[in-house]
Amino acid sequence: MNYTINWENQTSLYNWVEQLDLICQDRAHIGLIGSVYFMGWTTTCLVVPPLSDRYGRKLIFLICISVTCLSYVWLMLTNNINVTISMMFLQGMITSGRLTVGYVYMQEFLTPKWRVVSGAAYNVIDGMTYLFMTVYFGWISKHYFWYCLIGFLYALVCLCVCVSLIPESPLWLLKVGKMEQA
Repeated sequence: MNYTINWENQTSLYNWVEQLDLICQDRAHIGLIGSVYFMGWTTTCLVVPPLSDRYGRKLIFLICISVTCLSYVWLMLTNNINVTISMMFLQGMITSGRLTVGYVYMQEFLTPKWRVVSGAAYNVIDGMTYLFMTVYFGWISKHYFWYCLIGFLYALVCLCVCVSLIPESPLWLLKVGKMEQA
């Protein structure tokens, strides 16, 4: 099938359609790209948070952010739909560590007075991702790569800051009896 994309059209985007040649892929493979993320997330929801209770918030969060950075790079560079599907599944799996454990990790540094405010701010900022995405694709650029690069750089900064500046959760340390470290 011959097709051409009208790049002058406001709704045309440089995205995975060209990179993965999705025009020639079957619908099941295309549907898996979005679905496997949630499959991966579901498979780890009951596993990853208890691991952070056992091994510490910081370790699990660092592992998940590290894998996020690697999977971002792989997603941006691959031309293979099967690799993309695998990376989306992997990103789903690490979401339990990034979001659930990361949220608890953040909350455990705060006094009860500030937990509600920071939780609300966290959710507002997370929700603004979609607003920023709309502004980005509507008025800034049609290239998804640069938007993904922003996510990669954000994850990389989080990784560097967490490794160098943020200690293990004091509440977790108290819970496991490491009073001197807390």
